[in-house]
Amino acid sequence: MNVLVIDIGGTHVKVLTTGHDQRREFFSGPTLTPKRMVSKVRKLVTDWKYDLISIGYPGPVLRNRPIAEPWNLGKGWIGFNFEAAFKHPVKVVNDAVMQAMGSYKHGKMLFLGLGTGLGSAMVLDDHLVESMELGHLPYKKATFEDYVGIRGLENYGKNRWRGYVVDVVERLISALEPDDVVLGGGNVHKLKKLPPGCRVGDNTNAFRGGFRLWEGDSRRFHAPHITPSRQGVNVDHSREGRSMLNQTVVKLVPSILSADFARLGEQVAEVERCGAARIHVDVMDGHFVPNISLGAVVVKALRKVTRLPLDVHLMITNPDLYLDEFCEAGADSLLVHWEGNPNLHRTVQLIKAHGKRAGVVINPATTAAVLEEILPDTDQVLVMTVNPGFAHQRLLRSTIAKIRRVYQMIEQLNPACDLEVDGGIDQETAPLVVAAGANVLVAGTAIFGNSQGVAAAMKRLQNAANNAVNQIKVR
Repeated sequence: MNVLVIDIGGTHVKVLTTGHDQRREFFSGPTLTPKRMVSKVRKLVTDWKYDLISIGYPGPVLRNRPIAEPWNLGKGWIGFNFEAAFKHPVKVVNDAVMQAMGSYKHGKMLFLGLGTGLGSAMVLDDHLVESMELGHLPYKKATFEDYVGIRGLENYGKNRWRGYVVDVVERLISALEPDDVVLGGGNVHKLKKLPPGCRVGDNTNAFRGGFRLWEGDSRRFHAPHITPSRQGVNVDHSREGRSMLNQTVVKLVPSILSADFARLGEQVAEVERCGAARIHVDVMDGHFVPNISLGAVVVKALRKVTRLPLDVHLMITNPDLYLDEFCEAGADSLLVHWEGNPNLHRTVQLIKAHGKRAGVVINPATTAAVLEEILPDTDQVLVMTVNPGFAHQRLLRSTIAKIRRVYQMIEQLNPACDLEVDGGIDQETAPLVVAAGANVLVAGTAIFGNSQGVAAAMKRLQNAANNAVNQIKVR
């Protein structure tokens, strides 16, 4: 059986198939959508024969489909069905995972890809931890990726960039204690010398990994127990994989309800530079909650100034009437309330029909039990830790126990689901909700209302959350 391997990068898409030794490629970039990629690949390989396809995707993958938009390409990748588009059997993995599979030799191996961003994957004695997303961890004034990816190379020049690469690699080696470290990616050859304990991975290893996906012994590289952990990193829940839990990171999602609207674009750009995972947009109609705020026009404006996913929280009556409008404006996730929605399942399915992430929200007085039937169909659950409608509120401590109950339900019914909390999140309360199981924190006042600035606020909040993760005993 011939395998076509597709390696999707931020600047090029490269392809190779069984029986050939010369790869082919074309430019990718910020306008490349999955449909365009499929069309270009098919035209590029019309004279090649192949039966199976492996795809290395520059972002997290779950159940053979992307679950986040890539930072450096166009939109539309989340949930895209490559198998239907190519009309061939397809296996999709994170691109760093594919290179790691092709580079693996022995023991516990860490792969780091120095390319457009910072790819990362770990092999633990033949058990893969997919797409660790280490590039988005906080570092200095931004993230690892901002200093050792292409932006760091362009902003700081080769010499300073090389210094940052050495520092970042040494930090990760110290934290993860691998037996073997492989540096790959298009920029690895710009290093004058390798950090201690590292070897260079050949870019052709991505193709080797793609072929191995379909080999009879590829079970050595499968991790059938891999599911996204509550702390935001894909973790192998075997005994070996559990030891990785204390290296995970909680996602911060700034809420623009507390931003300075005279400088909204500027502040959104700042939180993006500082490592925000998403942007949270609160939509209120004055009926469902006693306040009025924002609308699809704001979402459309935000879509032009940030590549971060936009979480749109619909605190409105009859949300089904407005789903089309917010999807067209550029929302990536739509969160709707259990309260007042007698046809919640239909609403969730409508959101998913648009190719968007569907979230369900429950208020402080609503019991966690109402989620049992809808939870298997949701991508994220948002537990309100204040009564919705206004910013600058204190977290209701009574909601902590409920977060813990929701966490337990997610582990049983839908481990891929994010557990998000919103309301009164700051340095003091972040550790409480993280310890209860939350892996996504929405924060407004603590970020935009801090007198020391957004960057300092996000760093302190992220550190508080991460410290809480490190204290969690493996469940």
